[in-house]
Amino acid sequence: MSRPLRLNIVPRTLWNKSLAHFLPNWNEVRDKVCSCGCCAFCDAQTQPNKLHAHEVWKYNDETHTVDLRDIVPVCENCHMVLHFGKANVDGKKKEALAWYCKVNGVPKDIAKHEILGAFEWWRIRSEYPWRFNPGLSVRVEQITGISCAGSTIGNVVYLNVPFSEKDEAKALGARWDMNRKMWCIMKDKLRERPGVFNRWMIPDCDVSVLLNGDDVEPVQGIKPIKEHEAEQTLLSEIMRGI
Repeated sequence: MSRPLRLNIVPRTLWNKSLAHFLPNWNEVRDKVCSCGCCAFCDAQTQPNKLHAHEVWKYNDETHTVDLRDIVPVCENCHMVLHFGKANVDGKKKEALAWYCKVNGVPKDIAKHEILGAFEWWRIRSEYPWRFNPGLSVRVEQITGISCAGSTIGNVVYLNVPFSEKDEAKALGARWDMNRKMWCIMKDKLRERPGVFNRWMIPDCDVSVLLNGDDVEPVQGIKPIKEHEAEQTLLSEIMRGI
């Protein structure tokens, strides 16, 4: 039985932290999830290698922690809807909206209302730092039956290292992520050498939060972000002309 096709957009502060970036055997996980050859949202039948493995997350808006609920196979059209922001950038928002309406059996005005609501939640959640709850590797194994021992989920921080400084960063303990084509550092290295990597930290990274490890505490108040106005502009643009 297919599930409702709904947007649950990853907060900006969790971008570049998907399972695909941290699981050493992500390809094996993806192949297992997609082996059924059927989309979880629209029931479309297709070849497994044409499906995407989509991570389903549950966001706790009180503790600002995130739990993995499922990993499901998704066809190209449903994947386009789930990544509506990218569809907008690619000039495919009309197609994405039409597919949302078709799969969910709702008229255009209701679909637009639901999609705008999802982006509003995204804007709000993007104002906070988020943490993965412990046990993600175990959860992946429960879902897929595949062991993920040795994963680095939630323990990697990406760095903006100029080419001219790569040797210095490497000597300090940074490593090159072949999948992301970016330099990164394990959180335990940050704790051992506080301040050493600050000049390469991506602006969105809150060093004090990263160094707190896996402690889970509610975040008090809204964390201001410079891109707030830009996000409001995006919300308006998403629905313009459709």
